[in-house]
Amino acid sequence: LDSQIDQSAPVFAKSSTPTLSPPQLKFLENLPTVMVFSCLQKFIQWLKDGMYDFHTLPFTLKTHLSPEDQEALLQIPEKWKGGKSKLLDELKSLTGSLVHSEAHFSKNTNETLQMPMKKILGDFHFISQDDMLPMFIPNTICVQHYVAFRVVLRSLVATVQQHVADVEKVEVEKWQEFVGDIWDKRLPHSRTVQKEKPRFKEV
Repeated sequence: LDSQIDQSAPVFAKSSTPTLSPPQLKFLENLPTVMVFSCLQKFIQWLKDGMYDFHTLPFTLKTHLSPEDQEALLQIPEKWKGGKSKLLDELKSLTGSLVHSEAHFSKNTNETLQMPMKKILGDFHFISQDDMLPMFIPNTICVQHYVAFRVVLRSLVATVQQHVADVEKVEVEKWQEFVGDIWDKRLPHSRTVQKEKPRFKEV
């Protein structure tokens, strides 16, 4: 029996990712069976939110946004006064700026963690005076919220991109309907006249 227990103990160690730490492996081995389903649900939601893309970043960059800040970000598309294509461009540009700053954020100090995201991006000259998006970003979103901020931005990009695609589709359909209306209702008479009209004068 002891030999069987010794053989079953390293199951997670053999099957898990090599980057798991000994405490993480120990946690999985000691996880009560009744908690497995809840943990799986949490893990699936974690993957769905895109958190896995940031698993290599330090925990100091993974502070949750406050409910107020998250809500303020999610309301940007509704409060945006310009075209949605412009918003989409600025969201993608801001995301790219954050990606370029990621290495710097990873080497953070306690002082840097508390810096507002807008200020540090401005210091890096990633934000220009022509950008409208920064005015919608709360000053309380700091470097320590980097991962949560990126996750919300990813959601916004997907939402706005779908809106832009839907609008373009509607515009194409309206144009096709307009052209079809002209062809079916306004041009038949012209086509009939053209058919009845002799192409050459008789000599």
